[in-house]
Amino acid sequence: MSELARYRTALEPFTEELAALATAQLSISEKREHGFITLRGELHSPAVEQDYARLGLKAPSQPLSYTGEARARLLWVSPDECLLVCAPGTKQHWLERLTDPSIQALAVIDTSGTYSYLELSGEQVEACLGKVCPYNFGAGSFPVGKVVGSVIKGIPCMFVRVEPYRFQVLVRFSFANYVFRLLSHATAEFNQRHSA
Repeated sequence: MSELARYRTALEPFTEELAALATAQLSISEKREHGFITLRGELHSPAVEQDYARLGLKAPSQPLSYTGEARARLLWVSPDECLLVCAPGTKQHWLERLTDPSIQALAVIDTSGTYSYLELSGEQVEACLGKVCPYNFGAGSFPVGKVVGSVIKGIPCMFVRVEPYRFQVLVRFSFANYVFRLLSHATAEFNQRHSA
């Protein structure tokens, strides 16, 4: 059994490192125990809209956006795909509702084992992300409520801006260690600069 296989999340071995990186200027943390459910169906189809309404969810009306709050956030992925991010302890509830016979137009796939879920926050978060990703994270091009797929040094990631100084990053589980290392180096650089 590999060392990684012993842990429940990809970044659990780095809990102490994550805590050590946290400052007011910039911090990185792992959000654990969340569920991820991929929902497929043409977003502007009346049947899909009806399914979402039955679930008490609203599909994002604009590309590259999300709806909902922390307990159940629906991220736009493509014109026919959303990702439901479920709060800890609620995934089974959502799976049961989504597989109810009344939900007929949505294809449902539990992708919870696919992602690691990171959060970066602090006054220097835009500059930090800009060091490892080619996307422009400035508020003018990436406002609160936006969802963007881009890369961190070639690794595909999904970025969500939930507050002016708080981003969430979804990365495939198998790349989480590498992405964490890249982000932690960038975070440490900013924190050292501002503590000097």
